[in-house]
Amino acid sequence: MCKEKEITVLKVSPHKKPEVVTLKNELSALQEAVSSGVKDYHHLIQLVGVEEGVDLLLNDEGKLIGFEPNRRFGQDVLVGDFYVVGTDGENLASLPQDKMEKYAALSRAGQMRGARQRAQLPLFLPGRVSRRGAAARHRRQD
Repeated sequence: MCKEKEITVLKVSPHKKPEVVTLKNELSALQEAVSSGVKDYHHLIQLVGVEEGVDLLLNDEGKLIGFEPNRRFGQDVLVGDFYVVGTDGENLASLPQDKMEKYAALSRAGQMRGARQRAQLPLFLPGRVSRRGAAARHRRQD
């Protein structure tokens, strides 16, 4: 298939609802998109397969840079902005409308499961996690 000049994808930012955005389908624009606004750290992108025709686009070094935690993905935590993108073989493509709706709903509901890997994407809520952890530590000391 022919490479699209612009792709319509789902942007998932920390502590925000997913939103539909359009990105230029060129390396420099994609690198800038996953930089989460941090200068000089927008050159490393990673694609993670979720299901056939759907990938996550994210910054490969987001944790090392110190990006804000976003969502869980299996046993891992994704950080910074990431995008749910479509694929058509070797090229990135616009995310089809049915997949857009599916992944927006799953992300808002706190989980994301793919056909190729059963992955969860619960909302990362640091306030809840830290209070629960503190309460558990307090009970153990009693």
